Amino acid sequence: VVEYMVLDAAYRTAVELRHVKPTNAHAERIESLFEGYNLRRNPSFCKQVVSLRNDLLHEALWDHGQPGAAASLPAFFAPLHLRRLNQRLIPALPGYENDYVRSHWWSIGCFVFDKSKSGTSFPGRQCR
Repeated sequence: VVEYMVLDAAYRTAVELRHVKPTNAHAERIESLFEGYNLRRNPSFCKQVVSLRNDLLHEALWDHGQPGAAASLPAFFAPLHLRRLNQRLIPALPGYENDYVRSHWWSIGCFVFDKSKSGTSFPGRQCR
């Protein structure tokens, strides 16, 4: 739930920055973030995470069972994938662009957080 709350907060920030258009549908929110920040898409995961979120918040179920006892591997890995998506989204919000932000987030791996494409460590600041 916490990772989804972070995603929702990032979405709200993106709306306030006018980088994405507001919508009430959670699936559309995620899609608008992908589009607005040119992040890599994984449509099947997005559909799954919206379903998990809706069941959890409306029925107190996680993957058709009690929260904390995920019945499937995709449900078990969903919070981990959301965390990695958030880790790419958060630096993208203020405009930071690098290979890490553009990397795929739905697999476990190691990605280097390198300099931005503009050669600065953060937009508007020089690397030291």
